[in-house]
This record gives sequence, structure tokens and C-alpha cells, in this order.
Amino acid sequence: MATPPRPFIEKLDDLPMPAWHLYDSENYRYRISRLLARRRPLAMAEFSRGCVFQCDFCASKNTMALGYRKKSPERCAEEVREMHRHGYREFALADDIFTSDHYWARQVADAISATGVDMLWTCTNGIRVESADRTLFRAMRRASCYRVSFGFETGNEEVLKAFGKGGRATLDRGREAVALARDAGIDTNGFFMLGLSPDTEATMRDTIEFARSLPLDMMKFGIAIAFPGTKMFRDYRTKGLIRSYDWDEYFIYTTRALFAHPNLSYDAVQDDMRRAYRRAILTNPGFIARRLWRGVRTGEFFWDAYYFLKFLGSPAINAQTHSARYFARDRWPVYDFARRPITFYAPRTVGRRQPAEAVTGVVI
Repeated sequence: MATPPRPFIEKLDDLPMPAWHLYDSENYRYRISRLLARRRPLAMAEFSRGCVFQCDFCASKNTMALGYRKKSPERCAEEVREMHRHGYREFALADDIFTSDHYWARQVADAISATGVDMLWTCTNGIRVESADRTLFRAMRRASCYRVSFGFETGNEEVLKAFGKGGRATLDRGREAVALARDAGIDTNGFFMLGLSPDTEATMRDTIEFARSLPLDMMKFGIAIAFPGTKMFRDYRTKGLIRSYDWDEYFIYTTRALFAHPNLSYDAVQDDMRRAYRRAILTNPGFIARRLWRGVRTGEFFWDAYYFLKFLGSPAINAQTHSARYFARDRWPVYDFARRPITFYAPRTVGRRQPAEAVTGVVI
């Protein structure tokens, strides 16, 4: 038996202040990569929750709801003061669509500036490219934001539309977003995915070449995973393409073929992952020149050299470092999916009372 999902919290200002005092900030000084944080110790922050968009691979609607809720700018500024008081000197913002409401996001940036607290920060999640705004980026830079990450996902317009991100999010808007951020003095990071539900070998090559063409300071490629509860998972289940119901295998660096792609072999996706890093980084003169200049400009040249050497020896896909520790796992009962199919629930829309869509999964 399972109860349906509970309503999501609407008024985020009613939440208690995050309990940063329970953690020793010094633990986040030396164990955080300099690629992720310029001034450690690093904390995570959350100023808003949810997303109003419905990309088929995204599982955030299952945890944060379909809809958007925001903390007040005053509350956000107070959290920055608290992080600083507990020893943190930089924070990574985990919000899915922080820049989508330009007016509110500018208010947040201005409120952070008004605190006078010396705290660096980054937008670590992939904000949408059509939400890029020159005035907003300049306000964020004044508030000590030095990097934004964009969720480009693909370099093919038809794939963008097919998985649910098309419309205002176009390749041209992606190029414009990078230019606006760079003009404001903010570093840019790009997230790309290979093996999206509409992908073919040709469209994955489009993604690689698109990434190569963008003047990004950092970039990351990942394999699209049909996580349970997503539209991608439900579509694949309906088509009989799911190959594993072992949830411990569902993580973003998995090397297991958890499902059969409609158009691609898993080997083809992995081959293009390796090709992506070669084309977009290792043999990309523009990217190399930007990293060299950035290293000189920021004083992080030797750190960049150190991580580049580590990158040369790292595989494009590496699941060897992933492990899960459970107590007495050998005594756990084995679930019989064939006799008792498991039920998944589609995400609810915040603020509306509606029945969850039940989806039944069976072992193939």
C-alpha cells in the first residue's frame, strides 16, 4: 500500500532557517573541487522551488512539484548572512529556474548586495536560456555571482521541441544567453545531454558541434536517464523498453543499460560521450584559449592546469566511484514485480487538487 503524494509547501518563508550550524564548514573547504568553488568553504542554498516546464527527462517535478514558489528577497538575503556567519564564503544556488522571474531575481540580487556580506555565489543548476536578461545578469554580478550554468541539453531544434523544451528555448537564444552573461562579466557553464528520447546519432553529433561552437568557460555532457516518475520513463515503460527496476542503478553516471533507446544502442551513446569531450574540449582551440586566459585573469592558472591533467586521465563515463551502503541488505525481502506491479505517480501541480496519474510498471 502507498499513500498519494502530500501537498507541497506553498509559503517557503514559513520554513525554518537551514541548519547550517549542524555542519562544520571546514569540512567543505578542502573536499570541494576548485572547479566548483572559487572561495571555499562552499554551502548550498535554495531560494525557490519547483518548475513550470515539463521536459520529459526531468524528475524535479516529482520532488519539487509542477509550479513555482519563491522565498522573499529579504529572506534570501538573511540566509546569505547566516551562511556567512557560520563560516561559509561561497554558495551554490540549487534553484531550477532562478532567472525566470526577472523582477524577483533582480530584487534578490539587490537584497544580497545590500547585506554588504562578502560572499561569492553561482547558479549551479542549468537555468533556461530564454530567461537570460542583460539587466538581471548585471545585478547578479554586482551581488558577487560569478558563474551561471545553462541547460542547453541539445544542439538540435527538433529534439528541443520533441522532449518538451522547444518554443522560446532555441539554439539562437542559447547563443544569446551566453553572450549576455559574458558581457556582464559572468563565467558560463553549459550542460548537454546525449541519448535524449528523440535523439539519433545525427542529432547527438549536432549537440557536440553546438557545444563546440559556444564560447563557454566550462561544459558537461551527460547521458539522459529515464528516471522513475518522469514522462520519459512512463513512455519507455509503455513501449516495453525498461530493462531494470533496480532503483540503485538509476543514477546519472550509470554504465548499465537500464532501458532500450528507441533509436540508439547504448554503445552508440557511450561512444558519443567520449567523442563529445574530445571535440568540445580537448581539440577545441577556442575553449582551450578561453580557459588559459581565464586562468591568468582570475589567478587560477595552476589550478586549471592541475584539473586539466586530471581530466586527461579520466574516462568520459565512470561509475566505479558510486556505491550505496545499506544495513543488513542481505536480509531484505525480494519484491515480486510480476505478482505485484509497482505504481508510480505523475507529478501534481502546486495549488491544484487533482488525482495523481497512476502508472503501473512490470518486469520485462
